[in-house]
Amino acid sequence: MRSLQTLSGLFLAAVVAGLPALRAQEEGAVRAGAEIVSRQVFRGLEMARASTQADVGLSRGNWRAGAWANLPFSSSDRREFDLSGGYSWRPSSAVSLEASIRGAWWGRALASGNRDALEAGLVATFDPLGGITPGLGCYHDFRREADTVEATFAYSIPLAKLGTYVDLSGAAGWVAGKNWRPEFGGAHHSDGYRYWALAAQVPYRVGPHSTVIIGAHYADADGHSLIDGAFSLPSRRNFWMSLGVSLDF
Repeated sequence: MRSLQTLSGLFLAAVVAGLPALRAQEEGAVRAGAEIVSRQVFRGLEMARASTQADVGLSRGNWRAGAWANLPFSSSDRREFDLSGGYSWRPSSAVSLEASIRGAWWGRALASGNRDALEAGLVATFDPLGGITPGLGCYHDFRREADTVEATFAYSIPLAKLGTYVDLSGAAGWVAGKNWRPEFGGAHHSDGYRYWALAAQVPYRVGPHSTVIIGAHYADADGHSLIDGAFSLPSRRNFWMSLGVSLDF
């Protein structure tokens, strides 16, 4: 836990120190946000109930880095802190790729015994087809020896009279892990499951650098072993709402 606090402090210090330089060098290079969610769901599985979330992101050219935190209202739920980074490029005019790395830490062990995760990913985002933007991502979790394949889509519906739009998005994925409970040692516990999710979000610009976003979300999962692979709360039929603000500089 001490190493997490040290890493968090160093990252936040670097962010604060770098904000003036980034603002001067590139427009829109700094972004921050805060959100209230009625539950926290990750790849179809509930990780915490009602929570506040905060994030900060830095970008420069093709590079990005960010930090994200989930702070549940209930002390019985687990806090989570993530650090991530990525590099994107366009190998052709029809697709963009991003290679990423993400580290996650929980305030206390999950039901599976896990306290942290380290994941690498490669995501392809294709140019819109009929207004729909498709994507395909592959991820590898080094701690659980788990692989995830996820297909996504995004579609926007203009609301011209209101000066905004509805962002629709969806995802469907499959996860398979060879060592779902690495903290326990001994024999490996294999597990896997399928999930899907839908979301509708409406952003509304309220200032030159601020946007309010309200959203409704739904996710479901099946095939998940509650004995060998549980690292979450109930995994079926998760519906939640979100209300947040995004700041860009």
